[in-house]
This record gives sequence, C-alpha cells and structure tokens, in this order.
Amino acid sequence: VSEVRDRTTKLRNDAAVMLAIVGETAWSTIRFEDPPAAGQLLESLRHHELVRAALIFRGDGKLFASFPPAIAADGRRVQTLAAASTEDAQAWYRGSAVVSAPIVSDSERVGRLVVEFDLLPLWKDFGLFVAITLCGAFVAMGAALHLTRRMQATIVKPIARLAGVVSDVAAQGRYDLRVPPEPGGEVGALIEAFNTMLGEIESRDLELVRHRSQLEAEV
Repeated sequence: VSEVRDRTTKLRNDAAVMLAIVGETAWSTIRFEDPPAAGQLLESLRHHELVRAALIFRGDGKLFASFPPAIAADGRRVQTLAAASTEDAQAWYRGSAVVSAPIVSDSERVGRLVVEFDLLPLWKDFGLFVAITLCGAFVAMGAALHLTRRMQATIVKPIARLAGVVSDVAAQGRYDLRVPPEPGGEVGALIEAFNTMLGEIESRDLELVRHRSQLEAEV
C-alpha cells in the first residue's frame, strides 16, 4: 500500500512540475498564434509513461492545441476533459487523473493547460499486491491445517498452485496465466476471483496496446 501511495504522491508532484514547465512556455504560442508550436510542446509530454492526453485552451475556452493531435477531432472527448478540469486543480477518477493550470502572461490569464494521466498501471500494481497478500494469508492458514489429507487436498495444494501463479505473474508480468479452477469452497472462490482479476488486467493491457497503436497510426 505504501508503494502505491508513494507512486501516487510522485504522480502529483510530476503533474505540478509538468504544468509549471509547460505553462511557462505555452503562453508565447498563444500570444503569437502558433498552434503547431504548441502541439510540439505538448508532444514532449509523451515521454511520461502515464500521460494519456494534453490540451491547451485559449482564454475564451476554445481548443488551441492537443496531444495526441487526433483528440482535436473528438469533440466529446475534448468537452469531457474540459469539464473535468474547470477549476485549476487536480481531479482524480477511477481510471484517470485530470490536472489543470492557468497559462499566464504579464499577469493576464491567456489560456489553460489540461493534462490527463492514466491510473490503470497504478491500480494494476495495487490489485497484484492485494492478490499476493491474500495468497500469503491463505498459504499460512493452509500450512497450519496440512496435517489431514483432506485439508491438504482442498486447501494446501490449490493455494500452492495459486502462489506459484502469483509468483510467475509478479516475476514475468504475464497476465495470461490462470490458476486451475477448484470446485466450490472459499479457496475455489478466491481462485476464481484471482483469475477474473488477471483476465481484466490482460484485457486492459491489450486495449491500451491497441489504443496506443491506433494513436501512433493516426499520428
């Protein structure tokens, strides 16, 4: 949990620094009516692995530049990001965080910078941590009850298989792995829930890869 908290704090700090640096430069692109230069400035944010989108709005609220550029054609997405950051603050959602800051020139507010961060990698790490913690708890319980064959067959062995898959997932980052299902019982429910979680993470990863590939192809 502390690692997730530390990464969230780091993201908040990165966002603050990012907005300060980009905002310090972006005002000139608005003053000189240079959207291509503003687009190149936003494109520099692609090096941050969690940046999903970045937008610069004029003082009148109209879109001036965007990253990726294809977002400009998605009016609904632009409106959603603009509405999510109407205040100069950070808005945290289940799968993303939207941060906003004013763009100021000579004490005059000439625009607004909005950056959206992808939080799915953070949630994925947290989910894996919870799964490993639960696995350890059940392994400890199974070790205490392994004196009978029935306990060994219904708890210890399935938990050991679960622990092996968790270890492989943590070491190899393979979310296509699954634990062999066990019929009924709390262990079976745990394995089913763990397999479901792995399936959701795998689907999200594939969707992110597909989305990034699509954006790269469009750019």
